[in-house]
Amino acid sequence: MAKDNISTRLEQFKEPIQPTIEGQEELACALCYRSFPAKELMVASKERFNFEAAVVVCPDCLEQLQVEMKEKSGGADLVLALIWGVLGLLIVTVPLSLMIWFNYTWPDRELWLWLGCYLAFLPGFVIGRAVYYGSGSKHSLKQQLLAVVLTLVCTQLITYVAKQAAINFEMDIIYKNGHAVELLNPFSYFFNFFLDSILNFKTSQLALAGIVFGLLIGLVVAWLASAGPQLFTRPFVTPISKKNNSGKK
Repeated sequence: MAKDNISTRLEQFKEPIQPTIEGQEELACALCYRSFPAKELMVASKERFNFEAAVVVCPDCLEQLQVEMKEKSGGADLVLALIWGVLGLLIVTVPLSLMIWFNYTWPDRELWLWLGCYLAFLPGFVIGRAVYYGSGSKHSLKQQLLAVVLTLVCTQLITYVAKQAAINFEMDIIYKNGHAVELLNPFSYFFNFFLDSILNFKTSQLALAGIVFGLLIGLVVAWLASAGPQLFTRPFVTPISKKNNSGKK
């Protein structure tokens, strides 16, 4: 079957596609219409969690689809993806940092200190999508890693500003008539405060859970949001097989 024909047919599928039944033992591929044992067929979809609008294909057609998808999503522009990702980082980091700096209060210090981690899903999504569009709507492992790194940098910048705001707040209490802002060494902050707080459990358990899970969720969101077109597959299960499996239970 011609390469263009397979691509065109896959793009046209908007409803669930079921293979033509040729008896109970062999079913037809939805693309080439050749009959195969049901256990050899695969369900292919362009959406990670949506197999409703998918095609049931044979091994040969699946291989062809994978090659075409790789050609379609390859060639990501990493330089432009980096530029867009940095812009996305600034769009999220600047407003959150300003909000923390001008609204920091001591009674809620745990909230302000770790707000960048609690809300990591927000920069994760914004940066992830920015990297995706900057890459030319392509897909590559490098652009996903780039989005994750930029999201991690974003959370570090926001929590750094929060720590700096805490120091400034203490200086306000000591020097009533004003003072100069003393900048905290970024490396000292990262190793002596951020990592030390997480690894040695110096924060409250509630704050620690928010830091760990919030940051992990943000990185996962960045990974998924920066992903380009992909082909997701799973084994094809006939209605008969489903009934047999349910009967065994």
